[in-house]
Amino acid sequence: MPTDLLKAIAKKMTEPADYIRFRSVCHSWRSSTSRFALPLHIPLLMLPYDPTTDVRPVHCLSSNQVRILFLPGMVNKIVLASGRGWLVLLDITIPNGSLSLFNPLTGDEIQLPPTADFFHQPGYQFSRYNKKFVSVGHGKHGTKGLNEYADIYPWRAFLSSRLIPINGHGMVMMSNCYSNKNDVAFCKVGDFSWTVLRTNLTQTIVSMACHKDRFFMMDAGGNISVCNIAGPLESRLIHSLRVEPRGTLSFVTASKRLFVLVSYHEGADNSRNRKGCFRMFKLRLNTPLGPSRVESARGHALFRCEAINQSLAVRTKKDIPGYRPECVYFGAPFDFPEERLDGAAHEIDVLNLRTGNWEYLSSGWMRPLSGRLLPSIWVQLSLC
Repeated sequence: MPTDLLKAIAKKMTEPADYIRFRSVCHSWRSSTSRFALPLHIPLLMLPYDPTTDVRPVHCLSSNQVRILFLPGMVNKIVLASGRGWLVLLDITIPNGSLSLFNPLTGDEIQLPPTADFFHQPGYQFSRYNKKFVSVGHGKHGTKGLNEYADIYPWRAFLSSRLIPINGHGMVMMSNCYSNKNDVAFCKVGDFSWTVLRTNLTQTIVSMACHKDRFFMMDAGGNISVCNIAGPLESRLIHSLRVEPRGTLSFVTASKRLFVLVSYHEGADNSRNRKGCFRMFKLRLNTPLGPSRVESARGHALFRCEAINQSLAVRTKKDIPGYRPECVYFGAPFDFPEERLDGAAHEIDVLNLRTGNWEYLSSGWMRPLSGRLLPSIWVQLSLC
């Protein structure tokens, strides 16, 4: 088939799953779709996965179908973050860990700077045979499962909102990677080393954002500091977000705005009746700096994964099946999560911000009984 015709067909596709099937036909079809911007679409949900295999089940909200993808480039690699079509992968087979950017649609991979200076728990090494972390050294006989990888590599990754790695554009930010947990690291795509930034925060860093040429950092206590990228690397505290009860705090960039999301549960931690709750704050970037409570996502749909503290925002005027503005899509059960039965189909919780009502969407995918499964994550597609 002529290349021009293949390109014309590819540009008319609107559902992410169609791109995946189109590119998997053969090499000529795959190469015909290289390097053009895809139409705006809602993210796919990579369902809980076993990182020791190349199998990645993916749920498409638009078609309400689950596709099984085979991605050899992701074997023995753990997804730390996702944004703009790229994943931050941790290669657990490399001593001390290794980080890279990976595009699951094109297969492109970009190595990030060495992590030799990053903190990690010594004495453990991943065993391809046991598919666990095993203790090494004389007299040591312990193991840790893959779902305990954060005990060894507690690193958190965040991506800038403007990210085109194939052209060398974008920032990668890391927290919880130094013995001083108040220090963070960042690099531009193509850098050969990490730059250390002192946040002047007092608690563990839970979220970071690169927005309008500034780094924003937030700790578990809701304290926010900012640093100008172009100027001296000096951060300053700008606000303390005092929210009760405490919850999971996360930045999300929506168009030209920066929001702070707070998700938490009402009810005792040991109760089966823990109701999901959600609040949203707009971060004022002009004087005086600070957040203000908002009730609307300004026409965006928000996508959350609590386990890795991921937040994405999508806004479009197109009529895309499965897309609902002013709704929050949770990639795993969040509202009364203990009521979901083990072995049942994986569900996506949807909170309508206008009404406060919850809806549970079944993916139809039955979660395997495995201790190696890692949490779901939202994935956007990009050819750039």
